[in-house]
Amino acid sequence: MNKRIKNVQPLKSLNEGIPQIPELSLKLQRTCEITIEIDGLFKTFTISYDDVKNGEKIGSGEYGEVFKVYFKEADIYLAVKNVVYKEMLAVDKRNARIMDLEVALKVENKCENLIKFFGAILAEGHIWIVSELMDAPLDRFYLTGFEMQGQIPELFISKVAHAVLNALTFLKEIKIMHRDIKPSNILLNYNGQIKLCDFGISGFTDNSVCKTLKGTRRYIAPEKICSTSQQIEYCIKSDIWSLGITIIEIATGKNPFHNIQNDLVLSAFIEKNDPPRLDASIFSLELCDFVRKCVQKIPEKRSSHIELLEHKFINKYLDCPNDLEYIKLILDEVKKDVFE
Repeated sequence: MNKRIKNVQPLKSLNEGIPQIPELSLKLQRTCEITIEIDGLFKTFTISYDDVKNGEKIGSGEYGEVFKVYFKEADIYLAVKNVVYKEMLAVDKRNARIMDLEVALKVENKCENLIKFFGAILAEGHIWIVSELMDAPLDRFYLTGFEMQGQIPELFISKVAHAVLNALTFLKEIKIMHRDIKPSNILLNYNGQIKLCDFGISGFTDNSVCKTLKGTRRYIAPEKICSTSQQIEYCIKSDIWSLGITIIEIATGKNPFHNIQNDLVLSAFIEKNDPPRLDASIFSLELCDFVRKCVQKIPEKRSSHIELLEHKFINKYLDCPNDLEYIKLILDEVKKDVFE
């Protein structure tokens, strides 16, 4: 059967006193509705707490864990993020916001390179965020690719860069910055789709800047971690740096700062040294130049997301379909490793 989830509408509240997320207009309860296309027909199902509470853990995100859940009534697998709301409040009392939900409300599944949000359930002090299930995160994919073939094709790397840039462009239009671009937050499937996920630490922007430090240290831009930096605001070009580091990592098989474990040492290293580059004797000039334009220490010298979408490295493969045979080969091995 051909199945496609169209959208989700939360059920109208039947009980008074159901908690609401601070600064969030979505009322949550123990059930929500999802609409699925099956053999060309749309069918609506009610999914409940009982349907999502016993899943298989497949990963972790900001403030919660992610589970693979089989929804028997529709015969489909879903990804469900479990957030313990009280724990999140304890960590961040002033800014306690479920960004995954807030972003989902603004995105409304309009971008093909962002994970689709289907609904949310509130039960037993937990919030269960239901979304589409992809086949693997990029970090597992590229590591397996290196083990099998020793490198990742530049065609695939270009498709990853293009997908992330599309997602960042869309998010900027609705005044959201991701702030945690890294391989584990980029997912793909057997159809060759590449999507950005985990908005747990995203930030709403005012005039395209945020003023809080969030992210994973090895991917955070210099203006956010270097003590002598004059830049105090986080703009989309900080996400561009993170994209550049991600591209270096999947091209070479390792993060350029993988040997540095201490945050202070990492900050000092980035501040005192030239930014990382790719070896032009190994990689194409287009890829090397793309990385160079992403990984500039001074934000004003970094290319914008719009400029990068027009870069030769993106245009070189723009009309080439993703290599589905290659993706299947690697994904099959990824899944084999998981089950072994």
